[in-house]
Amino acid sequence: MPAISHIENNSIVNGGIDKGSTFKGCLGETRVGGYLLPYFPHDVIYPDTFQFTGPHFNLNSSQPEEGCILCFQQSCKNGGVCSNPSEKYACDCPAGYDSDDCSQNIDECLTANCTNNSTCIDGVASFTCQCPEGYEGDLCEFEIDECMSNPCQNGGSCTDLVAGFSCECTEEYAGTQCEMFRLVTCENLPCRNGSICIDGFNSTTGNNFTCSCKTGFSGPLCDVPFCQLEECQNGAICMTNDENVPVCRCIPGYTGRLCEIEIDECESMPCFNGGRCIDFIV
Repeated sequence: MPAISHIENNSIVNGGIDKGSTFKGCLGETRVGGYLLPYFPHDVIYPDTFQFTGPHFNLNSSQPEEGCILCFQQSCKNGGVCSNPSEKYACDCPAGYDSDDCSQNIDECLTANCTNNSTCIDGVASFTCQCPEGYEGDLCEFEIDECMSNPCQNGGSCTDLVAGFSCECTEEYAGTQCEMFRLVTCENLPCRNGSICIDGFNSTTGNNFTCSCKTGFSGPLCDVPFCQLEECQNGAICMTNDENVPVCRCIPGYTGRLCEIEIDECESMPCFNGGRCIDFIV
């Protein structure tokens, strides 16, 4: 079997069947056995007066179309296109790809602005920000308000945290979301204002204790001034005295716990010599 030749540096070189079998660029000249393979007809290459008598090849077909093909479609990767193969050697790449043959996937994360320690995941002509717990949004720019769902029960107050929340429960409830009824005894010192705590179930309040209130205070925990539950009468004012005990401050002419009693100034018999006393409100 004769040796197979291939083209290398514009010359015919003996070698294997695949060596130099594909190439890109413009072909200057081709020779076989040292003889030029003409690209143009004989009368174009040589003047009419020139008689070429040595061994040579003649172009028996019509003259091929002139021009170099710089870009080959099969070289373009990832949907690239040779838009002008005779003028440009590089492929026109779709969004997300780069390099002459569109083989390089552009890393959009190099210019992405993911926030709050989020992780950027590169895509084709896009990127995705993978948010840490507690954040959301295309760029993880928004902190999630976990209190929006009202997680605290039974009147608990919610404080938003990053990726969480905290409930401040009322005295009657406990638990992460104030979901459990608090078992309170006298060991928890529930009674206020110096009142006395007595262990045992109270059927009136439902508590496991009973507070015996000092004078001036009322309520299951003795934390409410009595005159806020029972209104002072006859224009009296609910206030605390010098010992910080709630009292009804009566206007002149009245007395009693709620100033409900009118003072009878005639009771002391202030009139002499048979005079008749008539009581008035001062």
